[in-house]
Amino acid sequence: MIKKEKRTKMMISNLCSKIAQFAEVSSEQEEVFEYIVKCFVEKAVVFITILLYGYLRNDVLQVLVFYIFCMLIRKHSGGLHMNTFYKCYIGSVLLVIGMTELNNMFNIKGCFWLVFIINLICAVIVMVIGCVNNPELDLTTEELKYNKEQTRQTILIIEFIIMISYILTVKKIYIALCCEAVICCSVLLVIAKLIGQEIKE
Repeated sequence: MIKKEKRTKMMISNLCSKIAQFAEVSSEQEEVFEYIVKCFVEKAVVFITILLYGYLRNDVLQVLVFYIFCMLIRKHSGGLHMNTFYKCYIGSVLLVIGMTELNNMFNIKGCFWLVFIINLICAVIVMVIGCVNNPELDLTTEELKYNKEQTRQTILIIEFIIMISYILTVKKIYIALCCEAVICCSVLLVIAKLIGQEIKE
């Protein structure tokens, strides 16, 4: 697995080097470009995998709702971070699959209000923590402050969307997925703090 990851990184690095040489960019710009490409490839692989899962399960919309809302929060909140691409890939895919399957089970058993209440508790937790500065983010003090503000604003917007969706009688199975995205991000934040993954200011 480690050898495969090294080969993947080498392929991306070689590709980026060739593009950088063709575009005549500096070595510093090349490093930034390489980082952007790596992030794009990693996210694209995860996204394609979960879309394929959603298609095979005939649940593409469910998968997309959970993934998008989760990413909206994680963009600024940080939280638990895996130290290799393959661990991150497996973790992300299993999280999406697990939560969509769990959501279907909750929907069958009529546990919407339980999920909604847990969501509210977790929303408060995310608001309090704001952001966990993990090794992937490696934020400065100002950047950390900005990300905490953005996370809190995102949570407020998502909770507003949840309320409006309920009023507009959107299917509860989709509203529950929004709630579960908040719950997951809260859990990932707490785990990151508990295992000491946070970079102290």
